[in-house]
Amino acid sequence: MILRKIIKLLKARKISSVDEMMDVEVENIIGSDLVSDVLSYAKSKSLLLTGLVSPQVVRTATMTDLVGIVILRNKNIPRDTISLAKALNVPLFVSEFSMFKSCGVLFENGLKG
Repeated sequence: MILRKIIKLLKARKISSVDEMMDVEVENIIGSDLVSDVLSYAKSKSLLLTGLVSPQVVRTATMTDLVGIVILRNKNIPRDTISLAKALNVPLFVSEFSMFKSCGVLFENGLKG
């Protein structure tokens, strides 16, 4: 499923985006609030669903070749996190959905963890 469709399903809004990345194929979803789990279990071309808002989440996304990050629970994202996402070309979005609801919606629409 392409990133654009996932963002629509999660009713997420764009914080930092790279337009050419919106049509990239997302192969997996990883939902975690632990950087160590993301580093251990994320696969290339995965989308991260998380409640983490520190700049470290952006650095983790670049290290694990994630296609983007969706911050859940409508959290406020610090300016330094947004600035880093823009500087490193990491698509960053925010959704009001919980982790449970986000994973359920995506699973119902054919994405696997």
